Amino acid sequence: MNLDAYWQMYDITLARIRDERPATFHSLKAILDRFQPPSSGDAFFPDGADDTLAHALRDAGWYLTFRGADYLYTAEHPTSHAKLQYVEGDVFDKTPAPICSRCGRPLAPGCCDTTDIILYTADQADAPATEEDER
Repeated sequence: MNLDAYWQMYDITLARIRDERPATFHSLKAILDRFQPPSSGDAFFPDGADDTLAHALRDAGWYLTFRGADYLYTAEHPTSHAKLQYVEGDVFDKTPAPICSRCGRPLAPGCCDTTDIILYTADQADAPATEEDER
């Protein structure tokens, strides 16, 4: 890929994030992986221009918290509660595992009869009460 094509794909990647507004790490990763495969993290985006992944995520509705530098931050989607950590280009999925509303453990196949289970993440303050909580 020549330099012009690289920067064109860079811009297209950030534009896709803004346009598609991914709400999960999986959907964000699908966009990022088309530009460049992961290196050490779950996904990768090099930044290196005036427009950055942080800008695109913010424009797509994610909340960002910087940790002392523009190459180290966490981001959370306000409705899905998907979370990521960005460290010098490496993007790590930090989304909490869904929690079973019946047993309170991370949801896994076969943990409980799943016909009426409500999924929530451990960090959701408004997680529904279970039938046992109501007794």
